[in-house]
Amino acid sequence: MPEEFCYPFTRKSLGDYYEMTWRCAKCGYCRNVLPSDTEHERFGRQCPPGERFRYESYYASGRSEVARRVMEGTQSLTDRLRHILYTCTTCGACEEWCGATQWRQPLKLEMAMRNHFVSQGGTLLPGHEKLRDGIKKNHNRLNRNNADRLGWLPETEQKQQPSDTLFFVGCRSSFNRTEIAWSAYELLVKKLGEKISFLADERCCGRPLLDMGDEGAALELMRHNARQIRESGAKKVIFTCAECFSTFSNLETFGIAADFEPVHISRYLSERIQEGELSLEAKKVLATFHDPCYLGRHQGEYEAPRRVLSAVSGLELVEMPRNRKNAWCCGAGGGVQEAFEEYSQWIAAERFEEINHVKARLLVTSCPGCKENLWRLAKKNGVMIMDLAELANMLAQAE
Repeated sequence: MPEEFCYPFTRKSLGDYYEMTWRCAKCGYCRNVLPSDTEHERFGRQCPPGERFRYESYYASGRSEVARRVMEGTQSLTDRLRHILYTCTTCGACEEWCGATQWRQPLKLEMAMRNHFVSQGGTLLPGHEKLRDGIKKNHNRLNRNNADRLGWLPETEQKQQPSDTLFFVGCRSSFNRTEIAWSAYELLVKKLGEKISFLADERCCGRPLLDMGDEGAALELMRHNARQIRESGAKKVIFTCAECFSTFSNLETFGIAADFEPVHISRYLSERIQEGELSLEAKKVLATFHDPCYLGRHQGEYEAPRRVLSAVSGLELVEMPRNRKNAWCCGAGGGVQEAFEEYSQWIAAERFEEINHVKARLLVTSCPGCKENLWRLAKKNGVMIMDLAELANMLAQAE
């Protein structure tokens, strides 16, 4: 795993986190929104597995105890341990407040545990085995023919000239949520005049394999993509996927050189609006924004998508009680969507309780994984769901 500095040690393996497991004060900040930030008692909790399974081991505080037992050799790699490890969505909510109040990094400990589980021969869940096999065979998380990644784009437009700006499409947008890929492309190229290129052999960013604990296989994909970007000469890479963006933003922590700037499309659009190059107009609508965990807590980007939405004339943005660093996960992250479908949808249903609470009829997010896991409940709740790239493209008035 990448070298992590967490006071007072530099940590490279599970055993290096041992003293951290003793520093849990059982304060409860890993499971609750900070009291001063709590806007509504119904929405004051923030740990999906803890709230779903209602047992100490599923909260970050309990995971510390479990991890210490594993390090001490008194806990074997059982099916229950696997369930505890892989029901975590890796949303990072626990680390937000635990890091601030206790100087602990429970999510890093969780990922070290997953790496240990895999390296010591632990058996992955069937959904994860299928996902890993598909990625290793076809280099994408949907197990589709990787040569069809640009199938959403007309053949006449698939061959791009080399450019300083590259569009990394990502697996979900390439195959499942192609409306996001096309919207971003049309907005960037046809409406904003951006000259972009694509990787000749784009592959999965590696995030799903990192989530499983198969870091070696993930690093192969990360190095492949980074090498291609370097060879393309691109200086800026635009992402619509928050998970891809976060993974590429952290390449150097894995010892991979990144001589390019990763840019999430929310920040790109925000800057174009501020420069007066893009305006957005809509009919009157009440909308709310769902913060993707890998855009918000993992990378600290909360305001760019809100600046875009606030610039839309006719759109009223209302915040859910849990927003920004306190946002509730969509349920897709950490491999949960692939391994625990019912639980994943329970998490999404909890988010819709909050959406309905603020009476928003338009839900905007900025990650294909979030849209994919939330859209199945959107129609049932009478809510329209759109990715930020889709909405911006639909409403764009290029100057």
